[in-house]
Amino acid sequence: MFDVKMTVSKLNINKHSLKISVSINCPFDINVSSPKVKIVFQYGEETRRLPLLLQNYFRHKQGETCVIVCSYVYNLDYIFTDFRDFSSMSARIELYYGEQEISFIPFSVSSNVIHDNRYLNVEEEFIEYESVEGVTVFENDENTGKNAHQENLYSFELEPENGRIIILKGKTPEKSKRSVLTSPYFIFLFKGIRAVMSLVFSPALLIIGFFAGINSIFAGKNTKKSKISLIVNKIVSIFSVFLGENIKDTKVGTAVINLVKQIKSSRKKRILKNYRRKYEQLCKKEIVPNRVTFMSGRRDEIGGNYEFVYNLIKDREDIDFQFLMFSDPAGHNKAKNINRFLELYATSKVVIVDDYFRLLNM
Repeated sequence: MFDVKMTVSKLNINKHSLKISVSINCPFDINVSSPKVKIVFQYGEETRRLPLLLQNYFRHKQGETCVIVCSYVYNLDYIFTDFRDFSSMSARIELYYGEQEISFIPFSVSSNVIHDNRYLNVEEEFIEYESVEGVTVFENDENTGKNAHQENLYSFELEPENGRIIILKGKTPEKSKRSVLTSPYFIFLFKGIRAVMSLVFSPALLIIGFFAGINSIFAGKNTKKSKISLIVNKIVSIFSVFLGENIKDTKVGTAVINLVKQIKSSRKKRILKNYRRKYEQLCKKEIVPNRVTFMSGRRDEIGGNYEFVYNLIKDREDIDFQFLMFSDPAGHNKAKNINRFLELYATSKVVIVDDYFRLLNM
């Protein structure tokens, strides 16, 4: 059975623009180099199939599953020109992976989506509080958040179990879902309590803001540090719900995130400069005339076109075969792989790659 799991990591509407980002987990097929994902809009008898742009595709380290990350922005005014006010259309995601075609994929919803669209009514079992590896996150718009739906002509509802997104035009779903807890008196009381508690816990909030920035270092890495990311993410989500504001969007969170980015950028430039200097030294060595090197950042062993080429020449004793192969996306950042790449690339007569190899762009 082809088991597919999908998380909607970002979904909001800014005026007429629908922004969506999804992360799909499915069994890995080494023969699939470029999976296809589409979003299908349905309005009455009419259907529109549009591509969902592939942002990331990688195999879990030494695993049998992979992650496919897609995102795009769609102008809802142009999907169906006859889309009338106070009507609705549906959208679903379709995956084309090798010979597999899957439609109406059930999904979970990131807590970020819930935060950006306060009127949504999603059951707890479909909410994903953990960070999703490899997810593309859009820049936050001024129009997103708790009041965004009040200014937009469009809104949406979710049916995660059916794999459907219902897009509404000219409707305000928050009114039909209003409860006693949203009465003006309760809101006034809650805001007062929240203001007092914010002052009391302001030191703690500063620390949480710092953690939110540090979290950007660990999020999405397949290491033990990812556990730190999950814990911090949950803490940040709890405080964000309490404050009615995403901590990462506050001045403290933004300042820390920018500082971390600057530190990482400066460190990356310094390391890259040192590697380039080392490569220049290695280039002074003589090229090994019979050395043939196979390099791959998407497989751990010979296979596919690689195997065909290798089988043609493997019996030749006069060839010095060398291999640098890994399937872990983080392998491009490991010092042992980088050092071996520099030495082999500088001394090999022939280098064979089966796909884009990031270290070639150092």
